[in-house]
Amino acid sequence: MKVQINLDENQNETLVTITTNKITDEIIELQKLLQSADKNKSYIKGYLEDEVYLIPTEEIETIYSENKKVFVRSNDKVYELKQRLYEIEEILPSSNFVRISSSEIVNFKMVKNMNFKLTGTILINFNSGNYSYASRRYIKKIKEYLDL
Repeated sequence: MKVQINLDENQNETLVTITTNKITDEIIELQKLLQSADKNKSYIKGYLEDEVYLIPTEEIETIYSENKKVFVRSNDKVYELKQRLYEIEEILPSSNFVRISSSEIVNFKMVKNMNFKLTGTILINFNSGNYSYASRRYIKKIKEYLDL
């Protein structure tokens, strides 16, 4: 891969152009990475009772949906989110966060260990003592993230 930077004093906004002979998974990941770098927030707005909290993404353990609501667990507190899970997934840094089921996204920087021995699922243990289960459908994605 070659990287070329062109300076243009008349350019007001950074423009990134990718020239390729075909769209590959690597190109799609690169596009997502560039887009998330531009709009990536270092926090997510969470609601607890009647108060709004700015939750730093590095402190988020897991984001999950339950009973048609979306929640984030951070520092053993659970906050409600106003966005849908897929909307949150788009703004999270892909270097840390991976979807482990249709209803949950995990921050792998908070993972202590994983048990692959369970039939069809992965038990994910967090540093906090909490745990989650990855569904069979997402095992391939998790293994790719972990480079296994």
